[in-house]
Amino acid sequence: MFKLIQNLLIKRKLEKTSQWFEKHEPAQQRFEDIEDWLEDLEERIIKLEEMAHPKCGIEGFDGYKPLVERIDKLEVVVGVLKKNDS
Repeated sequence: MFKLIQNLLIKRKLEKTSQWFEKHEPAQQRFEDIEDWLEDLEERIIKLEEMAHPKCGIEGFDGYKPLVERIDKLEVVVGVLKKNDS
């Protein structure tokens, strides 16, 4: 029963909104313009995604290999320091 009342209230609210749009043609036109603009953006995004390069891992970036080498050297140094502290 509660769900039925809730649905009726939603229906009433939607009808009021619809009536408001019918009375305010400039607002209705603006929303239609925005909808067209969003559809155009969606088409452009799809085209951009097709043109974009595929995702790549961090390994593909310049400087990755030197960074890994530096980390490896630091791990060796830290390992030596830990052994000296023992």
